[in-house]
Order: sequence, then C-alpha cells, then structure tokens
Amino acid sequence: MRLTKYSITFLLLINVTVSYSQGNYEENQLVNLTITNNQFKAIVDSFLNNESQCPYYNKLITCINMYARTSFTFIRLEALSAKDSGVALGLHPKGYTYLNNHLLFFYGDTCSSIFSAEKKMEKFTYFEPNDSLRANSPRHTDDSNPYWVYHYYSWKNQFKPAIKYDCNGNISNYPLKDKW
Repeated sequence: MRLTKYSITFLLLINVTVSYSQGNYEENQLVNLTITNNQFKAIVDSFLNNESQCPYYNKLITCINMYARTSFTFIRLEALSAKDSGVALGLHPKGYTYLNNHLLFFYGDTCSSIFSAEKKMEKFTYFEPNDSLRANSPRHTDDSNPYWVYHYYSWKNQFKPAIKYDCNGNISNYPLKDKW
C-alpha cells in the first residue's frame, strides 16, 4: 500500500513538472472591433485578396499594427499562417474582428476614425511556451510573412501606401512626398 501511494505521488509530481516546463495556456479577452472606414476596409480586403493568390494560403490570420505619430498613423498589415495564432495572441492584441471569414488582430494605438469598439468581448486561448522551449523552436512556421505599410492622415481621411512586400519576395516602395 505504501509503495502505491509513493508511486502515485511521484507520477503526479513528474506530470506537473513536465507540464510546467513546456509552458502553459494563456487567455486573452479581446474586444470586437468593427472597421467603419470604407477606404481601410478596401485596403484590408485587397491585402486578403492578394494573399489568397499565394501558394501557402489557408485562411490566414492578419495582424494590423497601428502607431500614431505626430502627423500620421503608421499602419502595418501582416499575414501569419493559422499555425501562428499563438504568436499573434502572445503579442497581446487590443482587439479583433472578422472580415470575409478572416481573423484580424489589432495592435498598438486605436484610431476611432478607422474602427469602433463593440460591447462584445471574446476569449482567445493559446499556448505560451516557456523560455527554454521558445529558444529551441521557431515561433513562426513561415518566414515570408507578407506585409503592407500605409500612412494614414486622419485630417484628410487619406491612406498613402509606403511599402508592399508580397509572398513572392517582391517589394514595392512608394515615395512619400507630403506637402500639406
């Protein structure tokens, strides 16, 4: 009987240690955002359309980073494969939405002239590996990660393309000549 108690205790201890050593599951409670700016919706739709032509396409997750500057808002759209949802959620987005059956995560500054926050919240669960597991395994499954960069001038409600990098490695730079 004693051997059994010790055996069970030992096995439970090993199980907890192994589970802890690999990482743990995290949850993000995110607000649902609605894209209210039709120009921005068209840009995102075009980005998703462009991605659907890529050989690896499989309902990607798109990350949208927005950072307000003095004269404009920097916007970067980046595609991740669905396998990288843990990467996207581990960066702690501020909100999410779905557009044409694609999941979009928003990061950085919020821009009320582009989207509005709904009252609806959704919980997303993902696996966050510990430091040793993260160091020994790549977080991204695909390093091509296409992205588009825009500058948004809210007082003019104007989006200007800055960079477009596609899945074939083609990059387009757009000179920004702002003379407001």
